[in-house]
Amino acid sequence: MIRLFEYQDADLFCHHSLDESPSPSEFYMHAHERMEILYFLSGDAQYLVEGSVYPLHPGELLIMNRAEAHKLQLLSAQPYERIVMHFSPSVLRGFDPDGLLLRVFAEKPLGRQNHYASPKFSALFSEFDAPGSPEHLRIHMLLILANVLYTLCSLSEAAASAAREAAPGWDVWGNEAPTPEVKDAPADSVELAGKEETHEPDNQRDPAPQL
Repeated sequence: MIRLFEYQDADLFCHHSLDESPSPSEFYMHAHERMEILYFLSGDAQYLVEGSVYPLHPGELLIMNRAEAHKLQLLSAQPYERIVMHFSPSVLRGFDPDGLLLRVFAEKPLGRQNHYASPKFSALFSEFDAPGSPEHLRIHMLLILANVLYTLCSLSEAAASAAREAAPGWDVWGNEAPTPEVKDAPADSVELAGKEETHEPDNQRDPAPQL
């Protein structure tokens, strides 16, 4: 394996790597204590994540949660190139204290919703290998990470919205959504043109607000 670029500190481990002649024996099922983003650049492979198989094409992206078992499956010996970012959730706490950017990790079921495809990824990773001091590289990596996570959140929300429109009553994960409870209308209510109008006796009025 050739490391084309690498950055590492207490919260981040990021690298751009190339296997010119990859061997299946080098890639085995494993998991990490940190979250992982993998940007696939080239190769002939698919990814196995907790029993789900994801075919890979250049420019696509995978996310793996902490302790989510995954493995690369080579389909041929073509050179395998990728950009990988391992990070602790705490690395974003300074500017995202509520963890909004991590929803794609926190809300997804195990082994599902790991794969993303978007033409935006190419631009986000285009300057990944930029040189700089350790201080500048950390800021550079954090900016890339934040922008990638923001893009993933946008893609996830768009997919969820499309799923709800295509299949009302089902959520984006393919689970049946709970049916809202419908209560009987009061006896003194009538439905007019799709709107509910309530008739009250003339001698009843809303109580005056207490000042």
